[in-house]
Amino acid sequence: MLGWLKNMLGKHDDKYGYEGAWQEGLDKYLLSLKGKNSDELGMTAIHVALAQMQIERNAVLFGLPKGIPLTQPVSFYDASPDCCSKLVQQVHFAKENNMEFIVDGVAPWLHTLRAVAQSELRFSAVQMWKEIARGFPYISSQKEFLNILRDNDMDASMYYAQIPKGFESTDEYQKELTEGTNRLETNKSRTKKKAPAEPAGLPIGNTLSFKDGKAAFIYSCEFMDCTLREGSMLPALVLDSREEFGTKTAIAVNDKGLQTCVLRVASDDGGFIVPAQTAGAKGPTLKPGMLVGWQARAYSADIAKKSPDDPRFGWIGFIVVVLKPDLDINKGWSIHAPFAD
Repeated sequence: MLGWLKNMLGKHDDKYGYEGAWQEGLDKYLLSLKGKNSDELGMTAIHVALAQMQIERNAVLFGLPKGIPLTQPVSFYDASPDCCSKLVQQVHFAKENNMEFIVDGVAPWLHTLRAVAQSELRFSAVQMWKEIARGFPYISSQKEFLNILRDNDMDASMYYAQIPKGFESTDEYQKELTEGTNRLETNKSRTKKKAPAEPAGLPIGNTLSFKDGKAAFIYSCEFMDCTLREGSMLPALVLDSREEFGTKTAIAVNDKGLQTCVLRVASDDGGFIVPAQTAGAKGPTLKPGMLVGWQARAYSADIAKKSPDDPRFGWIGFIVVVLKPDLDINKGWSIHAPFAD
């Protein structure tokens, strides 16, 4: 799903097995969905739609079938029988980086494709989508989500409120679903702890909380509008200048108290490097790994020549604020502290 996962391909295999373990994993996921209210399911539905968009957009990069939507899972699986293993790789990496909201978005597609491979899983997968569909009405009101689709030239109707073909809750499945519920309840009674209303690590309400600035930066590159133009305010990651350019200090401070450092500014290709100075002397002390807000002011072709590999090096901008790694999907990144004179 994510560009930053490219180097992880091949590190993990789908170790859950083809029968009992797959069913157990799906049943546990279904029980967690049943414990959510409509707003919480709305967040899951957003994550599912974003995961679909990213998986399909990066299909070639990850060796997945291009041009076949995940909402046609049988065709998708037929074109790439190892697609389950590839999605498991992404789930593992997201878990290792404490990005449970990504797991939340990829998991339904993984369970759906497993259900294509093993028909015994189909009834649970159908009920899974029935639960997720309870969140569909919520996401139509989320402007940030709709803006992401618009900025990626996506038809919003294709990426939410859509249950994969063959997994609709039709009359054909009702008897099977009823019988399957009995088994789910049996599994639930065997569980020592009651399934939480929301799995640990998932965002609460409208806020996505990341473990650090790097994780928040990765999310910005993959899921947010990072259009670069004069006046753009973009999230950026503070780098260690010693590692990038061999300077004596990670962050330089002049006699006026202004701090200068190297940033990686968010973009849909993973970010670009620019030197930048704080907009004022009053503000937090910068450290490598911090998430900051960088505002593009002007472009210099002369400065760009210093980095022939990436002309974006020529953008001149200022660090105007230090951000918290907490994203409100309606309001944007939370502010830690601004810089001022």
